Amino acid sequence: MTNVIKYCVVEGFFSLEELDEELASLKFSEVDKKKKPIRVNNVLRNFKVHQSAAQTWCFAKFLPLFVGHKVPLNDRKWQSFLLLRDMLFYVCAPALDPGHLLSMAEVINEFHECYHTCFPDVTVKPKFHYTLHYPNMIKQFGTLLYFQTLRFEAKHNYFKELVYRSKNRKNMCKSLAERHQYYMNSYNTGGKFLSSGDCDSTGGSTVPLALLDNEFQRLLAGVVQGNEIFLCNSVKSLGITYWKNTCIVIGLQGFLCQFSKILYCAITQGQPFLLCQKLRTVGFERHYHAFAVENTGHFEVYKVSDVPETNPLGIYDTQIMSIGGSWLFQSIR
Repeated sequence: MTNVIKYCVVEGFFSLEELDEELASLKFSEVDKKKKPIRVNNVLRNFKVHQSAAQTWCFAKFLPLFVGHKVPLNDRKWQSFLLLRDMLFYVCAPALDPGHLLSMAEVINEFHECYHTCFPDVTVKPKFHYTLHYPNMIKQFGTLLYFQTLRFEAKHNYFKELVYRSKNRKNMCKSLAERHQYYMNSYNTGGKFLSSGDCDSTGGSTVPLALLDNEFQRLLAGVVQGNEIFLCNSVKSLGITYWKNTCIVIGLQGFLCQFSKILYCAITQGQPFLLCQKLRTVGFERHYHAFAVENTGHFEVYKVSDVPETNPLGIYDTQIMSIGGSWLFQSIR
């Protein structure tokens, strides 16, 4: 990714200052806010994508939305980055079938060939070669998403924070072990440990059903008892948080995903629901590696436990991002 950005800057497609401004000005969705990348170095000679693992992941997703409209279509070196995005799509997938593994192997081989052709003088690390073995590893052990090291890196942050805050440097390993044991004991004895039926919410209030759209009133007629419903900004169920103004995947039509935009999060009779507006998928914008969607006038209500794809996606208005056209949001989690 560093080499592609340097190439684009040298060719004059955009400057590092422009990339930094795009990064600073974008209002990230709640889904991506915690992984927001830090500002980039404006000196090309010293430039390097130096972020945490989660921030680098997020930066790779948003780079086409930041500067894709300034890069010529079918640029070979930009295509190498898009192939990397294709590879990430398979690596980060929660489930794959044998047909996907064949496509994944082709994408990885094509990425290696394209990258070595575009950057022949760049020395790569051994882990670059390991990607060739990913399809066989998935056949043996399952999807790679559940073997990633991000969870362990997050655990390391807890211990690093303890070391930073502690004033005692004697027998630090014992101190860390004891504090971690206290923390786990407090967590495991908490009221919500291993609870499956509870749901949490933020920013909620009870509103009359009459204030909602008529179609929502019709859809909620058999769900809500009474004339009021509790609406909130977000709802958390089974460890997954859903926010207003984010998207969920509701199915497939041909080769395109179908989406719904969450307008309201609701809780009724102790069960979380999502009040959504259906979106029309215009197509997949390869150059931006994102789906283009448009609003429709149709509304839908989903019980959270019935949502087919549990991970919400951020949605971004490309008119604000100077791309024009429909709404876009990234295609990988």
